[in-house]
Amino acid sequence: MNAILRRIFTASLLMLPLATVAQTAAPRLNVDYFVLETPQPVYELVKGKIEVAEVFSYACPHCADASSTVSAWAKTKAPDVNFVYVHAIGQPAWERFARGFYAAEAKKIQANTHEKVFQAVFVEQSLKYDASLEDIAKFYSKYGVTASQMLAIMNSPSINAKLNRSKQFSIRTGANSTPTIIVAGKYRVNVTREGGFKGMMKTVDFLVAKERAAIAARTPAKPPASKPPVPKK
Repeated sequence: MNAILRRIFTASLLMLPLATVAQTAAPRLNVDYFVLETPQPVYELVKGKIEVAEVFSYACPHCADASSTVSAWAKTKAPDVNFVYVHAIGQPAWERFARGFYAAEAKKIQANTHEKVFQAVFVEQSLKYDASLEDIAKFYSKYGVTASQMLAIMNSPSINAKLNRSKQFSIRTGANSTPTIIVAGKYRVNVTREGGFKGMMKTVDFLVAKERAAIAARTPAKPPASKPPVPKK
């Protein structure tokens, strides 16, 4: 019996390194992330910042599932990272929610309403996933803006321009499913069955570090400061 136990214990020791490697392995190219064939302009250029853009929809159940993980990551992101939401518009209902999202952004209430929209659609079911513009405007009226004001903004030329910008960004980066995260206009990240949403954000951190290193390699070193001449006596 003792001999059998020793063999089991020895076998378990041999398996430990493999388990450790599996847990700490770097994200896999063409599985956990993809390199865009041609680097694309970022959605919102901020000098000195690495952009992380989540393409999502309020009518997407997977985006609702990911939202708490993504929001928690955004609160602890590095100072050199600019995180932005890009609302997808692939379907009529998605376009209506996108109009609400960008109107809320214009009224500076989006940060307060983002999680609450998901809650209303997928938990409380007080807002349908194919809600009308009027219903979406009415939802936002609880946050310091009237429904009529929201409707006017949602149908304005500036929001039309935002929708087109979102559409073009999704096309250029190949973000044809949600949620998709684009890092620095170079890398596309989707959730995997193995990693889940936490794994997705670990891949984002990996790619941010990769881009940070690339920027550092391109930045010329500053020449050493010259010492002032010593006055002659």
